[in-house]
Amino acid sequence: MKRLIAIASAAVLMAQTGGAAPRLRGQAPDVFVLGRDATGEPCSATRNWRDPRLGDAFDAAWGLTCRGVAASRQQGYALRLDPAHAAAADVKECGTAITQTIDGIGAVEARACYDPTLAAAAVRVQFRRDGRYYVGAAAPTALGPLEAMLRTVARVAPSPADRDVVVTPTLSAARLPQPAGMAEVSSARAVFDASAALQASIQLNHRGRYVEASRLLNDALSRLDNDGAALTRVELELEAGLADSNIRQFDAADDHFARAGAVLTANARSDRAAALEAKRAVYRGLDLLNRRQWAEALAAMADRGGEAKFLLDPATLSRLNQAPPGAGVSAALSSVDGAQLARLMLEAQRRWARSVALLALGRTQESNDELDRAAEGIAQLQRSVESDTLTAIKSRVQRQYARVAVREGKVDVALSLFDCAIASLQGQPPSEQKPCPLDRPGRRIGAPGNAEGLMIAETELERTNILARRPGVSMRDLLTAYDAGVDALIASTDAGGIVPASLESYLETLTTLYAQAPTAELAERYFRAVQSAGEPGIARQLAQLQSVVTADGTLGAKVRDRGEVERQIVQLRYAIAAAPADDAVSLASLEAQRRTAEAKLTDLNATIASDSRYRAVDDRPATVREVRAALRPGEIYLKISRLRTHAWATVIDREKAWIYPLAGSSEDTDEVATRVLNSIRDNSDSLPFFDVVAAHDLFELVAGPARQAIVDARAIVFDLSGALQNLPAGVMVADPASVRAYRARFDLEPNDYSHVDFLASRAEISNALSPRSFLIARALPESVAPRPFIGFGQNAPPIEASAGMTPRPVSFGFGCAMAYDDLAGIMRRVRPVSAAELGIAALALGNPEAPEVTGRAFTDTAMMAASDAGDYLQYQVIHFATHGLPESHWGCSVVPPSLLTTLAAPAPPDQPQSDGLLTFSEIARLRLDANLVVLLACETAAGVSTRGGRLGGQDESAATLDGLVRAFITANARSVLATYWKVPDGPQTVDFVRTFYATGRTDTIGMALRRAQTMVIARPDVSHPFFWAAFFLVGDASKTMLSRTPPLPAAQHVAANEHSIGQR
Repeated sequence: MKRLIAIASAAVLMAQTGGAAPRLRGQAPDVFVLGRDATGEPCSATRNWRDPRLGDAFDAAWGLTCRGVAASRQQGYALRLDPAHAAAADVKECGTAITQTIDGIGAVEARACYDPTLAAAAVRVQFRRDGRYYVGAAAPTALGPLEAMLRTVARVAPSPADRDVVVTPTLSAARLPQPAGMAEVSSARAVFDASAALQASIQLNHRGRYVEASRLLNDALSRLDNDGAALTRVELELEAGLADSNIRQFDAADDHFARAGAVLTANARSDRAAALEAKRAVYRGLDLLNRRQWAEALAAMADRGGEAKFLLDPATLSRLNQAPPGAGVSAALSSVDGAQLARLMLEAQRRWARSVALLALGRTQESNDELDRAAEGIAQLQRSVESDTLTAIKSRVQRQYARVAVREGKVDVALSLFDCAIASLQGQPPSEQKPCPLDRPGRRIGAPGNAEGLMIAETELERTNILARRPGVSMRDLLTAYDAGVDALIASTDAGGIVPASLESYLETLTTLYAQAPTAELAERYFRAVQSAGEPGIARQLAQLQSVVTADGTLGAKVRDRGEVERQIVQLRYAIAAAPADDAVSLASLEAQRRTAEAKLTDLNATIASDSRYRAVDDRPATVREVRAALRPGEIYLKISRLRTHAWATVIDREKAWIYPLAGSSEDTDEVATRVLNSIRDNSDSLPFFDVVAAHDLFELVAGPARQAIVDARAIVFDLSGALQNLPAGVMVADPASVRAYRARFDLEPNDYSHVDFLASRAEISNALSPRSFLIARALPESVAPRPFIGFGQNAPPIEASAGMTPRPVSFGFGCAMAYDDLAGIMRRVRPVSAAELGIAALALGNPEAPEVTGRAFTDTAMMAASDAGDYLQYQVIHFATHGLPESHWGCSVVPPSLLTTLAAPAPPDQPQSDGLLTFSEIARLRLDANLVVLLACETAAGVSTRGGRLGGQDESAATLDGLVRAFITANARSVLATYWKVPDGPQTVDFVRTFYATGRTDTIGMALRRAQTMVIARPDVSHPFFWAAFFLVGDASKTMLSRTPPLPAAQHVAANEHSIGQR
């Protein structure tokens, strides 16, 4: 009966198209952007060729996905069907239909439904147009993108020009009657469309948005069950390998490629196996390019012959990637424009990559020949393929032509070709005065979106490198051009962790000029430039933390507005530079637009800056002047930025700044740092001799021309990257005389380091996650909490599920759920940390009656409930005696950085289920008012399975602690004490804890750490850094543990914090 109603409704809708726009020519693209949803996440549509509701080859389906934690899960879909196939799209659980209007389409039938495809409540619309039946559905937060998708699919309007466009919906979910029985069906699992995730990731990789691609692909792989198509898994693994290689996560890339190879071997007889094997070879070649192994890359991408080699998967080949099961490669190609189309796209990318390798090997003519072949293929593709799809490869080919021209000494030609690449990325029309390779009349005109922002920045910086070779160019013009590229890099939200090679040429120019004549302007330019590139892992964690903080609609809107205005300013800068000098009217108009945008940006920054929680995760560049103003007398800030080929230092004190490259390559620095770290702990059963000589060499390498300032400093704030990030800075040795003295005593006392001049003995050592996070922590007032201390720890082992229990699966992390018994089995293997250190700490702090939350009371759900009630706003110091968990994979789920808590018993269906983990996003939502959070794990489990994801402690956990530390700072902790590795369980650790807390009662937290570490160093038997160097402090080391100002009474303090939170 319901199917008959659906068909009847379609017939009624034939007349309901009043106000509809005329039809556009052509078909809807396979992949297109949809603007942002109501939560601010950019969304896109991807053609789904395997949707089971399609009745014949003329029906079509598109999936709607939005960026975010669950990036691969569909938020909506659109169907274009023959009316005879309407019944296949019917949904049973729907409320009463009412007529609403969509701009450009007209009247539609709208209903609130439980959609089984999305496994969620959705708004569903249907209408008829030009003899076709259209159905769309989306989550209520994605109605704007849904309407944009329907307009594009029905060909009444083009897709939004920019992924940052905010599409305001005309549909109203609030007006729709809700269906009965929604609660009973809402626990179903969503249908995961691996093909849609694959195509979206291909698009992201193709356009250079590698961090986002990595996030989406790892989420998709976590959702792909064992019954999924084997070759789909291969393609997801290959795309993930390429994305991780592009962000220089080479170990992860190796894993992805290896898994893809194993599955291919097991499915060698499949129709598409040979084609995918060729794709794997090409992707490996691209990976080798990223590793600068030119000859190996060239060999990997050599001509191999055969038809299978054409599968490289750019966005235009989505149909080929989703070939119907059993149809074979030739059948798949017949559904598009034929084998020639696929081969041309393959050749364009493969030839370009070979040209890069050949030029690096000095084979200039061969490199140019490969480019000519790539350009021939692109020229043919432009007759059949959407121009937007070819933007990235066109700009890459144009840039490579420019590099060849530079190698031939043709600087002006090269600059013109770089201008062509920028024009392609910006969507500017061809210029008669400046013709470009691959120009095509009628290409799109519009503003660059986020998709091209990073590539524009890379191209602008590389162009400026070449501009420096032009005779007579002024240094001011050169620096202005470099600044434009850095600004574009900062404005691009896709840049996390991607370091353009040309950025180092800018830094080299600045440090050379500064060495000749130091100026504040040069130092500020340099400091801004080194902050423009961040580590990919940190970028992902920041994005997730910001999504927690900006969940508030007003603040989130302001943050997104700021991003749009920044990109508008960058675009206007390029437009002004490109405008004819004699066109005074256009220049005046553009300048007026820029002034307006800059004024708006100032207002937005002021509004956002008033929110303390957002400031804690905002890594926008700080200035040298700001850092200097925050430093205490005798204190310095030392930042080391590891880029592609070199590590770059910034040292700032209250009077002066030093900027310089570290001697040797970045690999040289990493090698020395690793040698020092391995001499502290090498995972063997014996303690290695600490390499005092290497520790001194490392100090000299890092200190450079700022050596005397560092030696004289009473406090040092370190902001490190690369291998240095995993090394305690306090183990560096400053005085060469102490090195000579140790070597002289080595034969008699090889393990006595008590007289070595460690930095930890010289100065208060603290760490900053970034210059901005340092400023935020230093600016926060001390806690006004009324109580001094609370401790958490010694989680209890999970209970056995009794016979009468029917525990539901436990959802945790990002991905699938795990059976309660399986999760409990993993956690039982982890030996809990003793709560004894909580009592020692409380007693030393002068609060022996301090509360302790341990055992069965220490659960993640209980902590979140108590935090929501304001309980933790009352404590100045919060101490965790539990294990830290790195970001890892548990089965098919990705677990974010977390603290281990007790896994509570299975909960009733109407109550939240504990997962035994306090994740860093949950930590960010805690309501704290703490001067200090302490994270110490003094024991670790042995024999934890790989599946447990290194549950056994904090070994090699810098990335984890970065996530946890940032989360606690976001939650309003002024500082965090954590550990680099498993702390040895012994009397020296007890003494450390006691001394640390006793000193911190009256002195600064930085001094408390220095005295505690110095106390251990002074004892020859435990003076080895293994016993004391694991502890490190992040945040404001200048505060005391217990506030100097009188605390507010408990009730008044909670009320004050309620008011503060309400103001945020």
